[in-house]
Amino acid sequence: MSIEPQDITRSHAIAQKIFAKAALAKFELVPEVYEIWYAYYTASHPRLNADVDAIVLSGRPFDLATFRNLHARHLTTTENAAATQQIISDTQLLLKGVFDEIINANQSTANYGKNLKTYTSQLDQVTQVADVKSIITSLIKDTSAAAASGQGLQDKLAAATARTEMLEKKLAQTEKEATIDTLTGLRNRRAFDVRLKELFNDFRQNGQYFSVIMVDIDFFKKFNDTYGHQTGDLVLSTVGDTLYRSLKGNDFPARYGGEEFIVLLPETTLENAVVVAEQLRVRISLKKIEDERHPDVTLKVAASLGVSFVRQHDTMQAVVDRADKALYHAKETGRNRVCSEKDLA
Repeated sequence: MSIEPQDITRSHAIAQKIFAKAALAKFELVPEVYEIWYAYYTASHPRLNADVDAIVLSGRPFDLATFRNLHARHLTTTENAAATQQIISDTQLLLKGVFDEIINANQSTANYGKNLKTYTSQLDQVTQVADVKSIITSLIKDTSAAAASGQGLQDKLAAATARTEMLEKKLAQTEKEATIDTLTGLRNRRAFDVRLKELFNDFRQNGQYFSVIMVDIDFFKKFNDTYGHQTGDLVLSTVGDTLYRSLKGNDFPARYGGEEFIVLLPETTLENAVVVAEQLRVRISLKKIEDERHPDVTLKVAASLGVSFVRQHDTMQAVVDRADKALYHAKETGRNRVCSEKDLA
C-alpha cells in the first residue's frame, strides 16, 4: 500500500504540534503519550478529545499517570483488537501463499514424472543419434525446471517460517498487552480470571492448594474528592507498585477493579497467607507519596486486606467471595488491618 504525499505532510504537521506541546508542557514523549496526542490532533477518538479538553480547561497538569489512564480508556482495547486482527489477516495470507507454492511444486513434480514416462517411450522408438540428443536436451531442461521448483519451494518455506515466527512474537506481545492494567502495570481482571482457573483446576486434579488476598485502599474516594482523579491514579499506581515489588516467585498480584487489588498465592496455607497480607499492609502504610500537583502535602495510604484459602467443595467464585467478606470485615472493624476467613466464624 503506497503512502500519499498529503498523508506524509499531514503526519509531519501533527508531529510538529506534538513536539511543540511536549516542549511547552514539559512532559516526556514516551510512545503512549505520543499516541494520545496523535489521536487528539487527528480527532480519531471524539471521547478522548473531550476528556483531554476537560483536563486542559480544569488547569490540571498532565503527568504520565494521566496519559496512561487516557490510553487505557480510549486506545488500548481498540488497538489490541486491531493488532490481533491484522496478525490474523497476515497469517491467513501467509498460509495461502505457502499452500499455493506446495500445490504448484507438486504439480511440477507430477508433470516431471509424466515427461519421464514420455521420454522412456520415445527412447524405445529412436533410430538416430539426433533423436537421442533431442530427448536428452529435453530431459535436462525438465530436470533443471523440477529442481528449481523444489529449491523455490524450500526458499519460500524458509521465508514463511521466518515470517511465521515474527507473527507469533507479535501476537504474544499483543496478548500480553491485553492482560496488563495500564495504570498500575499489574495484570488485569481478565488475566486474573485465567490464572484463578488454572490454579483451581490444579487444585481439583492434583490437590495443589492456594490462598487469596483481597486488598482495598482505605478511604480512596477522599483522595479523588480532595486532590483530584490524577492524584487518585497516583495512589493506585503506588499501591500496585508496592504489591509488585513485595511479591515474588509464582505469586500473582492483579488489579481487580477500582481501588481493589487481588493476590493469588499458590501452595500457600491460610496462616502463611495472613503473614504475607500483614507484610503487604505494613509496606503500604509506610508509603509516603509526593504529588507535584500538591507540593505541600505528603499523602499517606492505608489498606484493608481479606484472606481466604481454597476448600474441597469450593467453586472458583466461593474462594474469592470469602476473601472479599474477610476484607469488608477488616473495614468494619477498624480498617488498615488484615482479617481472614477464620475471623468470619
